[in-house]
Amino acid sequence: MVVRRWMSRFPVILGPRLPCREALAIGVENAAHFMLVIDGDQLLGVARACDLRKADGGDIVRRSLRVPVVTIGESDSVELARRLLTMTGGGCLVVVSAAGNLTGILTCEDLSRAGGTQAWRPRERCALCGAGQHLIFLEADEPVFCCDCFDQARFGAHAPQTPF
Repeated sequence: MVVRRWMSRFPVILGPRLPCREALAIGVENAAHFMLVIDGDQLLGVARACDLRKADGGDIVRRSLRVPVVTIGESDSVELARRLLTMTGGGCLVVVSAAGNLTGILTCEDLSRAGGTQAWRPRERCALCGAGQHLIFLEADEPVFCCDCFDQARFGAHAPQTPF
C-alpha cells in the first residue's frame, strides 16, 4: 500500500499572519486538526488545532507552528509512513510528489483507515485522558497519547494550557 492512496489530498492551507482564532475556526469548519501554513510558495510549518487553542486568539499563526515539517513521498509505503510518524511523534506527514511539490497530508487517522496502525496498535485511545483523536504513536508497546497530554508530559508545568 502506498501513501498516495490514503493521504488527504486537500489539506487546509493557512497564511502565516492569520490570527489564531480565525485559523482555529477554519480548522473546525473543515474538521481539520492539522493545517499547513504557507507563505508564497514556501511551506513554513504545520499548525495544530490544539496549539491554536492554547495561543492568544489575536496572536498570529506563524508563532504557533510545528517545525520542522516531516515529508514523505506519495509513492512511499504506508509502513514507512508509520515508522516516520512513530519516530517524529508529530501526528502528520506532509506528502510530496517526486518533483517535491505538495500533494497532500497523511495523519495517524489516515493510517488507521489504511490499517497501518491496527496491526501494531489495537488500542487507539490516549492513555491519560481517553481521547480517541489527534493521537501520537511512539512505540508499538508503549502507551498512546493525544497531542495535549503528550505536550503536558514533554513540557510539564511549562506546557501551555488549553483555554477551552
